[in-house]
Amino acid sequence: MNKIYTIIVLIVFSISGFAQNDSLCKSITIQSIDWLKNGETEKLHAYFTKKVASKLDVEKTASIWQQITSQYGEFEQIDTTYSKEIKPNLVVNCILSFKEGSLKYRLTFNEENKIAGIFFIPYKTKKPKDRETQETNEFYETKYTFKNQGFKFPAMFCYPKNQEIIATVVFVHGSGPNDMDETIGPNKMFLELAHKLAKNGIASLRYDKRTYIAKQTGNTEGLKTDIDNVVVNDAVKAIEEVKKNEELKNLKVFVVGHSLGANLSPRIAQKSEKLDGIILMAGNSRPLEDLVVEQYEYLYARGGISKAEKAEIKKVKKQAKNVKQLEKDLKKNPNMELNLPLTNDTAFWLSISRYNPIETALSISTPMLILQGSRDYQVTRDDFRNWKKALGPRKKTNYIYYTGLNHLFIKGEGKSYPEEYNRKGDISPVVITDISKWIDNVIDNEFSYETIVH
Repeated sequence: MNKIYTIIVLIVFSISGFAQNDSLCKSITIQSIDWLKNGETEKLHAYFTKKVASKLDVEKTASIWQQITSQYGEFEQIDTTYSKEIKPNLVVNCILSFKEGSLKYRLTFNEENKIAGIFFIPYKTKKPKDRETQETNEFYETKYTFKNQGFKFPAMFCYPKNQEIIATVVFVHGSGPNDMDETIGPNKMFLELAHKLAKNGIASLRYDKRTYIAKQTGNTEGLKTDIDNVVVNDAVKAIEEVKKNEELKNLKVFVVGHSLGANLSPRIAQKSEKLDGIILMAGNSRPLEDLVVEQYEYLYARGGISKAEKAEIKKVKKQAKNVKQLEKDLKKNPNMELNLPLTNDTAFWLSISRYNPIETALSISTPMLILQGSRDYQVTRDDFRNWKKALGPRKKTNYIYYTGLNHLFIKGEGKSYPEEYNRKGDISPVVITDISKWIDNVIDNEFSYETIVH
């Protein structure tokens, strides 16, 4: 089969003013991937302008996706979605990940929110460069590698320079295939935390996540997708590696978990005998499937919820309901057709639905620090309040709520939206100070139980 370099449908230009609904057009674009994937091409075709529809019928549209998947392999996920105005049109771009590569998917919308152009463009993901260590007069890094359950993990130790090391933290990533720096757009949350904590005498270990390594190397042999195998066991192993380090083995070691990593931190503490404290940065206390629904409602409410978006929300609510009854349904019919949010991976959803972070936190005595930003739409104040209410006066547990910080703990104004993550920002200095101070308190066994609001 000839390679697909670019599939282009004629773009129709209009001479009237710009009137597209950005939110609706993004919604149509994202939905259209499901339509293509599920063989519901007629739904996408209904949004074509007459001119585009005359050039590309339903059958031809379906064949495009078949050609793409035959060349690029099974569709995996949408990595990025963004729009730009090219008057008189609105262009929405998605980066699509397939098992064998990536494509840029582009839809052009006219002023009536109709699709006036459709493109699939080859997109080369940048191969990550071999990470070089960094060094200043305040910290230095050394490369490290460890093995666990069939995978080899590139990692990095970061040490304070010219001062006493008081403790070590191990960073645990959020959901998705994350590198050791937890790179999100131009922001590298774990790298920034590592360098800034080192200035306060705290060493750290960060490592590439198992799913990131699988994606980069193409090696998925033996890759299990339940939460223990994707996150927890590797974090426990990383803690053990810290305890092998001659410079660090006699110091207290803490986990700093972000998002899903924060949610799973109590389980990591439950499974590790060597952990002295856990720091939860934007950790959800509520079921993940409920958060997915909440995020759809939040993002679609921007500029008003369209009919198409209401339909998508209804669909996601049904998928969330399917998660809640998944175990029961699979017992009745192991071969049932799946319709779940984010991914149809039953191993992941069964393991996450069986895990209760609050019950797990109540079962351990490990000191906990729970941090939450007010502008975080992914994990919200409801999660923060839920932690506090459920854990109550649990010993050695502290809560800090930050006004104006988003999911990455970067300061901003107004409501937070995904495009904000594509702008470079710095983690609020007060977060670094609070983490460092709390670690000091654990070392000195000094605790105050009030909730702090910054």
